[in-house]
Amino acid sequence: MLKIVFQKIILITIVFISLLTITNCKKEKETNYLENPVAIVYKNNTPYIINKNQELFDLSKYDTIVPYFGDILIVKKDNYFGYIKNNGEEITQFIYDEAYPFSEDKAVVSIDNQFYIISQSGTILYTFDEGISSQSFFTNGYLVVNRGEYQGYLKYNDEDNSFSYLIEEIKTSLSVENQTSDSEFSLLDANFKYAYCGNFEDGYAVVGNINEDGELKYTHIDEEGNRLYDLEWDFANNFSNGYAVVGNYTDSVALVARLLFYVTSYNNRHDYDFSTNDFFYNYEFLDLNGQPLFGNAFQAQNNWGGNSIIYNNFFKLGDYYITTYYRSAWSVKYTPTNDLNWSDPFYEIKFDLKENTDNAYLLETFPWIQNYLNDFTTGKQEPLYVVDRVVNPYYLTDFKQSKYLDDKFVARAHTYSGMDDSCGLIAISIVDNNLQLSYIVAPLYENIIF
Repeated sequence: MLKIVFQKIILITIVFISLLTITNCKKEKETNYLENPVAIVYKNNTPYIINKNQELFDLSKYDTIVPYFGDILIVKKDNYFGYIKNNGEEITQFIYDEAYPFSEDKAVVSIDNQFYIISQSGTILYTFDEGISSQSFFTNGYLVVNRGEYQGYLKYNDEDNSFSYLIEEIKTSLSVENQTSDSEFSLLDANFKYAYCGNFEDGYAVVGNINEDGELKYTHIDEEGNRLYDLEWDFANNFSNGYAVVGNYTDSVALVARLLFYVTSYNNRHDYDFSTNDFFYNYEFLDLNGQPLFGNAFQAQNNWGGNSIIYNNFFKLGDYYITTYYRSAWSVKYTPTNDLNWSDPFYEIKFDLKENTDNAYLLETFPWIQNYLNDFTTGKQEPLYVVDRVVNPYYLTDFKQSKYLDDKFVARAHTYSGMDDSCGLIAISIVDNNLQLSYIVAPLYENIIF
């Protein structure tokens, strides 16, 4: 009898330990997400989330990864969209026919052609009126929405968590382009009257309408839907620091912006306002037939020295102006803000691997070079070959500040070894008062979304 009781006790103990082990394994599996994620990368056509330590989280179980990186990612599984955190944790069901990026803790989704705004838990916050949709995301409390061929704005009030259209009451002085008669005019007509709506920035937004000649023309409105001025433009950008970039394809082109570029006449000579010592972005203007108004059609003109080169992606970092520069390959250049040289303004920023020419040092300091040799070359090259490839990218994206990478300015750099393309993320750092480029995600991937 005691033997049987003892056997039962052992059996129960074994079962208990097994269940405890399974529970712990399950718990570990559920919480085994990636810390400090920075981007999505593709290796052998498989998507992964990558973190600062170059660790990977496999996303291959999803059918589609929407090419967007933020705190929350959009993925598709079994033909339906859903959301996961950028560490890999699933946070909603996969039930949506359409899904758009989370912004300001809200996202637009649709099920059976009905559009909703949801929270990060999947709770429905707002149901769109019939015939209203959106393929956008919230910016400064405003969302671009669609009604047939017209667009308007939905705004969010964080004081009472309510949603309403931009124009809440009809004003007698309101100009309504799509009004057919007084009896048919409604509040929806007052809100949906634009052919194009841009995001609100600094309290203003770019909107566009088709004129009598069938041309799309742009202007600016405020947060009450009022136009700021009577002028219309062939293109217009958002306001920033009190200025906006606008322009027309005919006659002279006027740009009023924080980058201060003002063209006074229709010829190849540019006159600039240097009074503030601010730089400007090099624009290429084309007429309606695709012909350049200024400079060369294929290469933006260097407005300082007159050479045909491309400057791009202009921004300020510390006490420096930074630009990307193309002539046979892409490089990154700088000039001190207090030492402007208008005839030859920029100096090249060097990569941290460019200064070192010892193979042993390179392999020890940058172990990913060996992986590059294995995966993207024929295997007969040396580390110096890799250095030459990756510090002369054939393509650079625009730099942008990434909160996932300590607010560094980051760009995707594409290189070609002669066998396969690869790309990585480079960042600009200030080291001992000198600017330096570094690969913070090694160039070992087919694509990177950051």
